Amino acid sequence: MLRNRYLPLIALNLLGVFAFFWPFLIPTLHNEQFRKLFNAADSKWWSLIILPIAFLIFLKDSDSAIAKSNLVSKRVALLGVLIALACVMRFLGAGAVGIEPIWFLLIIVGFIFGSKFGFLFGNLALLVSGIFIGGFGPWLPFQMLAAGWITAGAGLIKKITKLNYVRLVLIPYSIFASFLFGLLMDLQLWPWLLGSQSQIAFSLNQSAYENLKHFLFFHFTTSLAWDVPRAILTAALIFFSGNLLISSLQRTAIRLQLN
Repeated sequence: MLRNRYLPLIALNLLGVFAFFWPFLIPTLHNEQFRKLFNAADSKWWSLIILPIAFLIFLKDSDSAIAKSNLVSKRVALLGVLIALACVMRFLGAGAVGIEPIWFLLIIVGFIFGSKFGFLFGNLALLVSGIFIGGFGPWLPFQMLAAGWITAGAGLIKKITKLNYVRLVLIPYSIFASFLFGLLMDLQLWPWLLGSQSQIAFSLNQSAYENLKHFLFFHFTTSLAWDVPRAILTAALIFFSGNLLISSLQRTAIRLQLN
């Protein structure tokens, strides 16, 4: 029963890992149908795979959610409020280089409500806010997965961190998450962005090691202008406002009996 319960989550994450890292996992594959599956025109259909699985995971959250009929409705209502807040925060940073306050909210929510709730929230927050700011495109499913992983990671931190040291742990994690998101976004874009004549382009004829060198050169020469401001802003928001938001969300969790 436990294995069946986590099977959708495992399948989703394995699919996500493959979607990001296939240039290094299968560097010598010469299959036109495979390449079409991951090109810019067709990859938008990944959202049709990600979202049903994410909803299935949420609706089968736990045995207690089934036993308490009001618990699911409370979580759905809370999820809606938090997604609306995420839309506002993403709108504030729309169009600015690396100024993305939404990550502050994602990390704190994941820390308070746990990995499973955080994973779903990260996915849906990026989906709805992306539509809200006009950012819907083939890159969106990849943004959703990356946000889900980062938010879920913040949930794991709570299990090993005392509340007195929250900021000391979340600030380094926010910096790591900011750079990780930039790396993952470059990774999904890199195989399709550069022409085959470029010396740092992805090539099915190159080894995984050679493609990795090409990607790292591409990433560090193009992404730091976005990643550094994102990391600085997210860490600063956690330092100055993290305790306030954490306290507020903790009170919400207690009142809604979500802990």
